[in-house]
Amino acid sequence: MILFAFPYQVFSQVQKVTVYPNAVVAETNSGEYKFQHTDLAAGQPDGKFMTTSSSGILGMQYSNIVVLRKFNFNLPPHAVVTSIQVNITRRTSESHLLFGVYDHLVQFSLNGTRIGPNKAKSSKWSTQLSSVEYKWESEELADIHPAMMNNEEFGIALQIKSSGINLAHSNYVDGISLTVQYITSVLPAALKFFDVRAVNGISEISWEVLSDFPGEELIVEYSVDGKDWVPVCTKILSASNTKGNYLHNVKDNIRHYRLKLSFKNEIPWISKIKTLTVSEKTAEKPPFPNPVQNVLYFRSKEGKVVLLGLDGRRYAPSVYLKGDYFAMDLSGFPPGIYMLITEDDTYKILKQ
Repeated sequence: MILFAFPYQVFSQVQKVTVYPNAVVAETNSGEYKFQHTDLAAGQPDGKFMTTSSSGILGMQYSNIVVLRKFNFNLPPHAVVTSIQVNITRRTSESHLLFGVYDHLVQFSLNGTRIGPNKAKSSKWSTQLSSVEYKWESEELADIHPAMMNNEEFGIALQIKSSGINLAHSNYVDGISLTVQYITSVLPAALKFFDVRAVNGISEISWEVLSDFPGEELIVEYSVDGKDWVPVCTKILSASNTKGNYLHNVKDNIRHYRLKLSFKNEIPWISKIKTLTVSEKTAEKPPFPNPVQNVLYFRSKEGKVVLLGLDGRRYAPSVYLKGDYFAMDLSGFPPGIYMLITEDDTYKILKQ
C-alpha cells in the first residue's frame, strides 16, 4: 500500500461487511427471544418465531413480529449504503393437512418503527433446513444512512403466517447474517485534483490523477438527484494523460458530478460527489475563469493571442477550440500574474 504525506483527495472503493445479530426481541408482546447465533449450526435452532400450537383451526394465523437487532455496525459516517442483503437459514416442523408457513413481513426496524419496503416472499417454508435471501438495492435505501445502521436498535423485523388446517407446528431460523455493501473514501490518494465550476452556465469538470493507472478508464458521471448516475465522458489514462477537463452543457440548476476510476474485472473507485448550483449570476465574461487554476477560456477570431509574464517574457501555451470559446491550458504554469493580449483588448490574468 502506498501512503502519501500530502493532502490529496481520495477515490473510494466499494466495501462489504457481513455481521450477525446479538439479540432477538418480540415487537408485539413483552416476551424475549434468545438468539445466540455465531455461525450456521445446522439442527440447532437459535430462535423460534412462532410458538402457537393448536389443532382444528381453518384459516390464517400470524406469529409475533420479532426484531433481530444489535448487529454492531461501525460504518464510516460518510458512507453511502448501496445494498443490504439478509440471508436466513430456516425450517418448520409440522403435522398438517393443507397447511403451510409463509413470510408475511421482512422489513427494517429502528426504535420500534418499521421502515423501508417489505421484502416478504410468498414461498412456503420447507420442513428441511433451507437458506433464503432478501435484498434491498440502492434506490430503496435513500433514507438509510450510517448513523442509523450503527444504532444498536437498527434491525430486521420478521413475521410469518400459517395458512390451512393447523394441527401442530413450530418454526425457527438456524442462522441469519446481514451483508451491507457501501462506498466511502477509504483508499490512499489517487486523485490529486477534482473541481467543478460554472462557466457561462456550462459545467466545467477538471481533474488530475496519479500516473499509476495506465490503460484504465476515468469516467465522469452526472446525476440530477445524486442517486442515479450516467456517464458523460470517458478518458483512457496514460503516463502523459493524467489530467483533463470536460465541459458539460445541461439546463439543470442543481448538478451532481463524480469521477469513477474503472479497473478491468475489479471493483471501481469512486470519488466524492461535487454539487454545482447554477444561476444567472454564475455567468462570467471571457476570459474566464479568472483567477484560473487549469484552463482559461477566451474569445478570439482565430485563437491568436499573446501571453506575457510581468517580466515581459512571452509564453506559448497550448490553445484549442472548445465549444464557443478558445481554451488555453495553464495548468503547468507557475502561479502569478500574466497579461493576455487579444485582437480587441488586454486582460490581467491571475494564475493560482
